[in-house]
Amino acid sequence: KQWYQRRVRVLSTRNIGWASTCNTVGQTVGFFFGYLGFLALESPMFCNLFRSVELDVGCVTMETYLRFWGVVFVLTTTFVAVFVREKDVDCSEQDEGFVETYKSMMKIIRLKSVLLYIGCIFIIKASFSPLDSLTGLKLMEAGLSKDSLVTLSALLIPLQVLLPLIITKYTNSQFPLNTYVSGVLPRILGALLITLLVYYAFSVTQFGPMFYVAGLIIQVLYSAAATMMFVSQMMFNARVSDVKMGGTYMTLLNTLINLSGTLPQTISLWLVDRVTTSTCTGSDTVSSCYMDKETCTASGGTCSTDTDGFFVLVTIGMCVALLWKWKLSKVYLKLQTQAIESWHVSSSD
Repeated sequence: KQWYQRRVRVLSTRNIGWASTCNTVGQTVGFFFGYLGFLALESPMFCNLFRSVELDVGCVTMETYLRFWGVVFVLTTTFVAVFVREKDVDCSEQDEGFVETYKSMMKIIRLKSVLLYIGCIFIIKASFSPLDSLTGLKLMEAGLSKDSLVTLSALLIPLQVLLPLIITKYTNSQFPLNTYVSGVLPRILGALLITLLVYYAFSVTQFGPMFYVAGLIIQVLYSAAATMMFVSQMMFNARVSDVKMGGTYMTLLNTLINLSGTLPQTISLWLVDRVTTSTCTGSDTVSSCYMDKETCTASGGTCSTDTDGFFVLVTIGMCVALLWKWKLSKVYLKLQTQAIESWHVSSSD
């Protein structure tokens, strides 16, 4: 909460549009160093590329990596506390107490505009959640190594850092959600191409250079569209947030939006095996492989997939995304034309 409130108060009204850019770039860089960076530095295969003698251990361990970033966190926080100055605020803009804060949050959640906003975002995020949560797992199931996935993801980091800087000038307007809606169709196209890439991965025994090139290009398209949607969404959050309760408001909106993405992904991970249909051939005791692959193999049979749940869920998701673009996007765009008062609450409400 304090980060969002500091962001609202440190930036001037003219530059408040850069709040979404700061957030996007910061999260992208943080995700790289916290996840992809660690996987790469912990991988012996990756580290041996820069060694004269190959070793069976990575460059760092979990313990040393966490200790290093713990020190960086303390130093950075100390620097911000000592050297970064916030704008002076009136007494009426001071933080609310514990009870008052949660009362304000409940009032915000009950606002019609907020309910429509979160509902629209939940549907579009849910439509892309099967692809976002399952693609990496399916590629590894097809035989792609974890190191290769990490390398492909790492190559996208410069784009994900630079793209928000480019997009900001288009989202820094009175209608940032126009950019959000404009990113839906390119993201659907990218999702379709990724699905075809996964299908192709199961039909080959080796991954040649063209596979990696195609995968990188497709991922660039998908990532660019997703980043465009995220930046414009954060831009809109910054615009409708009440400065007097900026930290509470921004935290609440972003928490609801994050749940709109993580909850459908969890459901997708649970649902994919239940949608998949497979047959155990060559066994006299087991006929289906559903949740029983080891028994099939132990009895001398082999599992063959009849219907892959990944493709079923992704197809359903893409249909939902198209319907969202066709129908719900109109409702979504109208939210940015509502009076700012419809997004705010007062102590008398």
